[in-house]
Amino acid sequence: MSTARRLWKKRPALMAQIASEMRLQYLPKDDWGFIRRLLDFKLFKGHTQHCIHSMLMERDELAGTECRVFDYEAADGYGSEGETHYTTVFYVNSKQLGLPEMTMQPEQMFHKVAQWFGVKDINFEEYPQFSAQYWLRGDDEERVRYHMSDDILHYFTIEPNWTLETCNFVLLFYQEKRLLDGGEVIELYRKGRQLVHWLLEQEKALRGTR
Repeated sequence: MSTARRLWKKRPALMAQIASEMRLQYLPKDDWGFIRRLLDFKLFKGHTQHCIHSMLMERDELAGTECRVFDYEAADGYGSEGETHYTTVFYVNSKQLGLPEMTMQPEQMFHKVAQWFGVKDINFEEYPQFSAQYWLRGDDEERVRYHMSDDILHYFTIEPNWTLETCNFVLLFYQEKRLLDGGEVIELYRKGRQLVHWLLEQEKALRGTR
């Protein structure tokens, strides 16, 4: 058995312990089809099989906000030719957000090729390092630029290798094909909540100008 599979078998106990320490609800499996809400996001496309495990959840009914951290298992290919990947994901659904359809991911060589064919990468002159290390696209460039505040741009300038996907009320935040250890799961939750805080500040400022 591979090291990844051995760690995976111990995962439910670890995530249940984290949930207890952080006073979050723990769901060992996706029994209610939560994954169906996410099928339009990049992370969940193009796999032969996939599922969600070990979900930590916190709901604030008054604020209309739901935060989750979960492990995502995705298989590409079949049999001995196939590969299985694991990704730990932070998810938020907040009725206070109104986010553009946007994807930010580590910039790769094929992104540079895409630019040669006219695919637009949204860059920020004030943050050249961010622009060099991230590929950013969205359905409304003006709204994308507005929501990528100085706090967020500075944060991702010093934090490479993250992927951020947003659409309307929903945000996903993760490092693709990385199963985070216990301490990293707690940090992911804290970082995700901080990211949501910055985005909510932008939303409040926008509403204040209307």
